[in-house]
Amino acid sequence: MATTATWLPLRAALLWLLLIVVLKALDALLSGAISAALRSRRVTLKLFLLRFESASIPPCVAAFAARYRRHLRSFFRCGAVITLLLVPVVVSFLILNLFHSLPFSSRPLPHTHLPNHASHFANLTSHHHPSAPLRPPRRRLLHLSPRANISASTPPTSPITVLPYLPTIQYATSDLPLLLFALLLSALLHELGHLLAALTYRAQVSRIGIFVAFLFPGAFVTVQNLSHLPVKSQLPIACAGVWHNLLTTLTAFTAIRLVPLLTLSLYSQSGAAIITAVPPRSGLRNSVQTGDLLLAVADTNLTHGVHTFQHVLTTLHSSPTAPGFCLPERLFRHHDAPCCRMRQWRAFAPSHTTRCFTSASRAACIDAVKAALQPICQQNSDCADNTRCARPQLRPHDRLVVLTVRRKRGGVVRVLFDGTVPELWASVKLSSFVPRGWALMTTWMVEWVAWLDLPDMLVRALWYVAGISLMLAASNIAPAVFLDGELFVEMVVAVVARRWNWKERRAVQVKQGIVWGGTAIVAANVALSLWFMTR
Repeated sequence: MATTATWLPLRAALLWLLLIVVLKALDALLSGAISAALRSRRVTLKLFLLRFESASIPPCVAAFAARYRRHLRSFFRCGAVITLLLVPVVVSFLILNLFHSLPFSSRPLPHTHLPNHASHFANLTSHHHPSAPLRPPRRRLLHLSPRANISASTPPTSPITVLPYLPTIQYATSDLPLLLFALLLSALLHELGHLLAALTYRAQVSRIGIFVAFLFPGAFVTVQNLSHLPVKSQLPIACAGVWHNLLTTLTAFTAIRLVPLLTLSLYSQSGAAIITAVPPRSGLRNSVQTGDLLLAVADTNLTHGVHTFQHVLTTLHSSPTAPGFCLPERLFRHHDAPCCRMRQWRAFAPSHTTRCFTSASRAACIDAVKAALQPICQQNSDCADNTRCARPQLRPHDRLVVLTVRRKRGGVVRVLFDGTVPELWASVKLSSFVPRGWALMTTWMVEWVAWLDLPDMLVRALWYVAGISLMLAASNIAPAVFLDGELFVEMVVAVVARRWNWKERRAVQVKQGIVWGGTAIVAANVALSLWFMTR
């Protein structure tokens, strides 16, 4: 079955074809007026390419370079030194990345999916009997209002589905707009570095521009007669783009750390996580809503929001056995129980909430919701006197997890989840940023603010900016054809050739050997990334 990532390039290609056909038809009807207008504005429109270029430098950039020329020269010289020192580091990293990825090439990308059916749930009355019979579900979700304040469980997060893979970047298809924005910003800052450095060292800039090639935006700066400048001026200009990308990465990582502080007046991060989305096929679809607060999961308060939720799920997933609950010893008087003799996938009598609990060689049929209200344990020593640690009868890898949810309307409820940890993880999307004044907001306002999820969107955008800037820096540091690294090699080889009196032919051979070797390494990494995208 084709995924969204598979159809995305095809949709983009069809949109390009439609745009070109419509514009060509209109241009023919208007006697070439559209083509003339595009040429006059230096806009080039071809199949899969839209480009705008200009020969004029933005006055603000030119004035800035002229005013701070002395400081900018020191700035770009520092960048050139750091960039050249990173060349062997990046080449080594690309080689290690290539060989490290190959052994895992036969493994599928990590992903989870919900079962083909919707999970069932039952609203429990004081007698815990549903008003209407339910068909035997494979996964049951139960919830009831607690009689007292409960500190217990928590809700789910986004699916662990990773689509196209690139070096340093893994992204979901739904984040494509953020990814393209980050790509454009990183490319603009990269080329701004070349432009500022060229103006600082009085090199002639003939063209600047931006473009969209297929889906991906970019920018370019053309510097004429760069080879006529001394090497000490050439290197800062060539390294300026990488230097800007490295600083952009550092700035983005710093900003990510500051997001909680920047949003402190509007959002809090204390003891809960807000549900920002519930997937259509989620088993929790009828038990929780967008805007509800997840207070605890598996008897653990969400002190640090999503991070605590992830930690608890990781612990549950890595545990060889499902945790038990401390239940009264008087319930375990027999070695067998009627519900324990039934097959696991059938409904349990006398109620759909009754489960088989076992402790040592004894068993009992106990209401799962009541049992889940008791303390969690791993062995009898974890329980108080007159109680014993009993585990529910579950399928392999299943867990009985209690979520404590504060609803916008209806107070605090407990949701009992019976399923695997990846299914629980995929059942909801969470955010640690809870809007201040949550209790005072109307229901629609809470849902809208939770769905918008501005802090997490900002964090994701900053992660993409950091990742893409780092990727652009690493790619351009590598000595590969058509990248900045080719200029680095050419300049360094020219200096070495003059100092060691190399013949021109030998210098060319050394340069070509380094460049084509670096190109092969980069191409292999890109090919591996594309292969991951098509899996």
